[in-house]
This record gives sequence, structure tokens and C-alpha cells, in this order.
Amino acid sequence: MKPLSRMLSGTVLLAGLTVLSCADNHAVRIRYQAEKLFFEADRLMQNARIRPELNDPRALATVRNAYDELVRFCMTAIDSVSPSANPIEYREMASLTHRSSIRLCQLYFATHRYDSCAEVIARLVAKVPLETQEAAGAQVLMGQALQASGTLDSAFACYRRGVDLLNPPLDGKGEIVFNVFNVPAHLVSLYAQLGDSLKADEAFAQASGYYGAIASGKYGARPALASSAMLARLNTDRGNWNAAIAALEKLVDSSGVLNRDAKLRIADLRAAELGDFDMAIRYYDELLADLKGRDTMMKPVLFFKKSLVLLEMKQYETARQLLVQIQTYYPGYFATDPLPQYTKARSFESEGNWNRAETEYKYLIDNYPPSEQTFSTLLYLADQYTKMGRTIESDKLLEQARQTYDQAAVQGAGTPLEALALMYKSELLRRQQQWRPSAEALVAVSDRFPGTEFGRNALITAVNVYRQKLNDPATADSLVRAYVTKMTRLDEDRI
Repeated sequence: MKPLSRMLSGTVLLAGLTVLSCADNHAVRIRYQAEKLFFEADRLMQNARIRPELNDPRALATVRNAYDELVRFCMTAIDSVSPSANPIEYREMASLTHRSSIRLCQLYFATHRYDSCAEVIARLVAKVPLETQEAAGAQVLMGQALQASGTLDSAFACYRRGVDLLNPPLDGKGEIVFNVFNVPAHLVSLYAQLGDSLKADEAFAQASGYYGAIASGKYGARPALASSAMLARLNTDRGNWNAAIAALEKLVDSSGVLNRDAKLRIADLRAAELGDFDMAIRYYDELLADLKGRDTMMKPVLFFKKSLVLLEMKQYETARQLLVQIQTYYPGYFATDPLPQYTKARSFESEGNWNRAETEYKYLIDNYPPSEQTFSTLLYLADQYTKMGRTIESDKLLEQARQTYDQAAVQGAGTPLEALALMYKSELLRRQQQWRPSAEALVAVSDRFPGTEFGRNALITAVNVYRQKLNDPATADSLVRAYVTKMTRLDEDRI
């Protein structure tokens, strides 16, 4: 027999033996059927993601039904496989059941069927023996589903079970399992958002201990760095500036050199929160000295930050010299970022030169695209004109502000620019004591941009308006609970 014929014969024989094996071995046959269903459902999922025409309710229903059929098959079939007689096949069936259940839950979640998602995970946890990481992830996902459905106490219990199951939150290779790792910080944010200061404090203490243990380094360098970064974030959010700086100072590379972004953040905190201007300038100068190659594009940013510190130190002329350097050597940056121009105007006002400051403020409004600085300057100038008795100019500027906010909201629909414009429009309404329209505009921002800084700030302000100006605490409380149900992503919950 020729070599090629022998190879083909061997292949046919191997295929035949595989078929016979599947036919003779019930466990292998069941696993094969489950895999076939899984790959078919996965193919439908990929098509729905890749082809836009399939990204509609009917296509999603088809995908969801495929995974639902797969989960039902797996749940029934796994009972027919003996874990003692067929341990490999049983473990593979358990893995397939877990993966298909997670996919089905995610599809339910995406279509806001949170109760159905929680039911799928509950069946999975009750019926299938999961690996530790799988069980922890399932508890976290069920917590997210329960949170989204408004069942907060049960959600918190699931989150805690997930954390307890996988502590430390590392996989078999020592890498961080982030959906579990992020949970303690998530709980701090949720309790803070709910206004439960006692539980927020308890959650913060627990999170600090949790991340502190990992930051000690006993589980490896990478988990330690991630935990130090999380501690820095938590302490910054709570206003614990020295603790935040201490955590940031641990973000060093293998040679012990402090991470550049961490050093920049430390300088910012020392300047803005601790008033340690000399140390902040020293850090900015060290960062400037270390810039090389393409990193030199950081220069205008550092010059600007340094100018802010000098402004706080009342060294107005020196601060403006740095701004002039930015305008001279980095004209593109100066022309597109309104912050340097805004700082220039502030420097003249702080120095007592109002006429020049007014000119610079007007230049900012007329020559820069819509931004927080242009929006705030419109209101600020109007306030100053009112104090000076220049009411006609103030009224004109307020009308210009209203038009600017409306145009920017349309221009930036669906983007942070829209959120910013609506928040400033709400501020304009509050100044006119139109409390309900102002609160409604803020609620619109929190609904459209949940989990963002804009959404959180809008919610907090809206709640205060309902409580303090409209005497409606019931609406305020319902807004908070409704908002919390949307804060389910574990990477979006900064306070």
C-alpha cells in the first residue's frame, strides 16, 4: 500500500473508531451533542454581533432561544453522566453547562430581563458543581442581575459570597479575576450612593483590608500593584488624601521607579488638596526633566499644571510666562484646550486687573469650542455684570448662555458634551428659581449617562433640589434607588 493510501486508511479507521467510541460511550455521546449545540449557539451569537442586520430583537431572540435550548439540554444531560465512572466527561459537561448558562444570563441581562438572568444562575449554582472561580463569577453575575432588578439586599449578599469564594481573587495562573476583584470597591460606591453612611464606612473598612492584604505583595507583584491602585482610588474618593498618596507611592516598577502617572497624580493631590505647592512643583519639574522622545508631548500639560500651582502661590506673572510658552511652542494645544486661556484670564482677575481679565474671558467665549470652561464663563461673567449693575449686559449673556447650552446639547447628542450642556442649562434654571424644570433636566442626564461622573453629579444635585427646594423626599429617595439599579458595571462606579 502506498504511503498516501495508508494515511487515508488510517484516518478513516480513526474516524470510525471515534464514531464507535461515541456510540458505545453514553457520556462521550452526550458531551458531543452538548458541544454541537454550544458551537451552533455560539455561531448565531457571533453572526448577531458581526452582522448589523441581525442585531434586532428577532435575531437576538433566535440566539437566546438557542442558548436556552442548550442550557435545558445540559441541565438534563449532566444527570445522566456519572462523575465517578466518567470524571472527564462529567467535568466537561459541567463546564459546558456553566458557559452556556453564563451566555444565556448575559443575553437576558442585555434585554433587561434581570429576573430571568438570576433564575438561570440560581439553577446553575444549585445543580452543577462548579470550580471555585466559576462559582465566584456566577455569584457576582447574579448579584448584578438582582441589583438591576432592585433586589438590593439579595444582590449585596451574592456579591459578598462571590468575594468570599475566591479570596484572593486570582485564577490558577496567579492573574487577577477582575469581576471579583472589583466587587468590594463596588459595594462602597453603592452604599455611598444610597446615602447609607454607616454601611458605606463598613464597606470601606472591609475593602481597605481586602485590597491591603493583596497590596502587601504576598500574592505577587501584579496583584499588589492593582490593589495599591484601587486603594489610591478608594481613598481619593473618600478625601483621604495622605492615604491616597501613600498608595500611589507603591506604584513602582521592578527597579523601584515610581510610575509616571502615579507621580503626576501625587503632584496634583499635593497641589489641589494639601496645598503643598513646593512639593508639587518639584514633582512637575522632575517629570519634565524625565521626558524624552514622543513623551515631550506631555510638556504643555505639565507647564499648565505648574502654572496653576504658581497661580495659587500668587506668582501671577511667572504663571503667565508658562502659559505664553505653551501658546508659543504648542499653539495647537493652546488653541484647542480652553483651560490655559481660562487660567490666563483668572490670573489677571486675581491680580486685580479686571479690565484685562474681562477681555480674556470674552476671548475664551468667542474663540473656543463648547466646553466646561466656556459654559461656566458665560454664567460667571453674567454674575459679575449683575454685581456691577450692568444688568442689560448680564441678561444678554444669560440668553447667550441658554442658546449655547441648547446648541451644544444638540451638537453633542449622546456624548459627554450633551450631558455637560444639560447640566449647565439646569444650573441656569436654578438661578432663575425654576426648580422643577431644573431637577427634571438633571434627572434626564442621570438617566442618559448612568455610571458616569456627569450622571452621578446630576443625580446628587437633582436629589438635593427635590429634598430642599421642592420638599419632595419621596421622589428623591426613589431616584436614588432607581439610579443604583443601573450601576451594575463593576468598572463604572466611582463615587
